[in-house]
Amino acid sequence: MKKSVGKNYIYNLLYEILTVLVPLVTTPYISRVLGAEGIGIYSYTNSIVTYFALFAALGTTVYGRRESAYVQDDKEKRSVVFWEILSFRTIMTVLCMAMYSVYIWRTQYHMIALIQSFYIIAVAFDITWFFQGMEDFKTVVLRNSIVKLVNIAVIFIFVKTAKDLNVYIFALAFLPLIANVVTWACIAKYINHVPIKQLHPFRHFRGAVALFIPTIASQVYLVLDKTMIGVIIPGNIENGYYEQAQKIIRICWTFVTTFGAVMSPRIAYIFAKNDVNKIRDYMRRSYGIVWFIASPIAFGMAAVAANVVPWFFGDGFEKVSKLLFVFAWIVFPVGLNSVTGSQYLVATKKQTPYTISIIIGAFINVLMNAVLIIHFQSVGAAIASVTAEIIIAVIQIVYVTNIVREIRLRDVFASSWKYLMSGIIMFAVVKGAGNMMTSSMTSTIVLIVIGVSCYIGCLLLFRDKLIMKFIDKGSAMIGIKRRGS
Repeated sequence: MKKSVGKNYIYNLLYEILTVLVPLVTTPYISRVLGAEGIGIYSYTNSIVTYFALFAALGTTVYGRRESAYVQDDKEKRSVVFWEILSFRTIMTVLCMAMYSVYIWRTQYHMIALIQSFYIIAVAFDITWFFQGMEDFKTVVLRNSIVKLVNIAVIFIFVKTAKDLNVYIFALAFLPLIANVVTWACIAKYINHVPIKQLHPFRHFRGAVALFIPTIASQVYLVLDKTMIGVIIPGNIENGYYEQAQKIIRICWTFVTTFGAVMSPRIAYIFAKNDVNKIRDYMRRSYGIVWFIASPIAFGMAAVAANVVPWFFGDGFEKVSKLLFVFAWIVFPVGLNSVTGSQYLVATKKQTPYTISIIIGAFINVLMNAVLIIHFQSVGAAIASVTAEIIIAVIQIVYVTNIVREIRLRDVFASSWKYLMSGIIMFAVVKGAGNMMTSSMTSTIVLIVIGVSCYIGCLLLFRDKLIMKFIDKGSAMIGIKRRGS
């Protein structure tokens, strides 16, 4: 089953961006309408429902993607895998909804908690993991695009004042469920009907739990940070700052983690074929692409943060610029972890070292949060997250290069110096230019153009193979068009 990695990267990148596009596009408007307090309430309550949604999925998102990839070429086997994993998710969703119902009536935010229960229900209808395992990212993106656009429209039309917080939360929670339901229209061509008596959903329990442990641990950086901020710091304002900064940084790291998500089913498919040399070749190229993408994003975000925040978020969110400067560096370890962990260790059934690294990172993050949040509020939580991700990256890289020796260290860092040096130069130029400009959309766009031009220019001077390859392909495409004109 030959699939285009490049096309799948674009499709999955669009899908992941769409996942966070609604809150990002609406952020300038919502920041002014709901304020830091309203956003803080949403952030805190959403962190709670996320725990229940994670238990409902119980690791089957990553596990299901991998298992589907293993049986890409056998329709009967993949049909059984699909229905068994789906049945397992449905059972877990029912159990988690029952437990969440108790929480709804114990919390002070009854109505908000009730509305957010749609996040849990959506788990039972979510089959994107299967399409990703089949390396069909196009189907998922096209179906979800329409729903996401409707989501944006609903927010702008119906959320007018701070009293419309429930409406805002409803739009974010309910429409993803609709997107999941719509995706079912394309499943028939991939699977057959399987009699219920032939299904054994709980045979996947052990494998799913093995991947659930690192999944729940990794959510520490996305969810538990906000919970701890809400518990340690009085009020919801610091959570409001953290929520807004995290929205931006999630978009940033999506560009590097998406490639790992695309390559994971490909590596799993090749692993099933026992082609070790091809796996190593893919890994070497994946690390290079991560450094190539992560460097301009990290250095660029750090350089433009102070210019973006005032005009994008409005008054009262000045602290977000500090958070973005700290968060910017998380892109490097997150990108490396997506390759070493999700793309390689999970795909090749080496869950144990992957799980251990995530648990250690989560433990360190919790400890650092307990200390740093007290002294530095939301900035302390950001520092803890970046540090934990770096530790995870170090553990995973040491394991694959020095312990099992399946990947060479030079394959991980081969071209990193070119990208890091180009990023540093870009940061200096953009930061200098930004200091001479006032905060506005125009100035931010100008700074981005300057940064991209500087980064590419440096790589051209270094004669980087990846950038030269892109130029050659672009020249070839232009040449074809010219001959056809």
